[in-house]
Amino acid sequence: MTRLTEIQKADQVGKHVIETSDLTKIYGKGSIAVHALRGVSMVVDRGEFVAIMGPSGSGKSTLMNLLGCLDRPTEGRYLLEGEDVSRLNKDRLASIRNRRIGFVFQSYNLLPRLTAAKNVMMPLMYNGHQSLSEREMMGHAVEALESVGLGDRIDHRPNELSGGQQQRVAIARALVNEPSLVLADEPTGNLDTKSGEEIMALLHDLHDQGSTIVMVTHSPADAAHAARIIALRDGQVIAHDLDVKTAGQLDSVTSEEGVAQ
Repeated sequence: MTRLTEIQKADQVGKHVIETSDLTKIYGKGSIAVHALRGVSMVVDRGEFVAIMGPSGSGKSTLMNLLGCLDRPTEGRYLLEGEDVSRLNKDRLASIRNRRIGFVFQSYNLLPRLTAAKNVMMPLMYNGHQSLSEREMMGHAVEALESVGLGDRIDHRPNELSGGQQQRVAIARALVNEPSLVLADEPTGNLDTKSGEEIMALLHDLHDQGSTIVMVTHSPADAAHAARIIALRDGQVIAHDLDVKTAGQLDSVTSEEGVAQ
């Protein structure tokens, strides 16, 4: 990957990858209805690295599911690269997930019987790349693994890799389709401090190379790698550009206390 110049980064400003308007998600009905999201409106531009923070129950996971096209909102609109994906059927959402979104999960979600390279190949196999031979797909997978520093681990299975290495494989898998958006859900949550710092340094480097990254995290240290922090509480956005120090105190901050926007 080629590192973007400051001029190239500036040229990307204003080109929305994510734009949501009044996103609402309600689980259940009547007296047992749970309002997980209450009118979330936000924008993420191409090339941004944004962290989403909030206490448990704030709606972070629900919002991540909607942004990742894993679920549909009850109300509101979600534009992904200008396309309204709010009401698409499951098959269409699956196609968009595979072509436009790369996922990095806390628990890696690697297939235990497959090598690192074959795990990374999976999105290519499900992306309708009939024009690519298995050898070509393997070439793309190896290139992605080399980009995250695992060129010497392509034939290793997950149980032969450390937690940090498994997360690197997961990041390579997220990148192999060259997605428009990388969604990282607590990417250091299962790692020791040193491995976590290495993964955040890698994500930071990917951002410098031009990737658009949205990361859900509880960690102020991880959030400090992002260019911007969006804060959630009780299913609502309470800040679109929160400073790291305040982000670390979200459990004691309420929207009524006037978080700086």
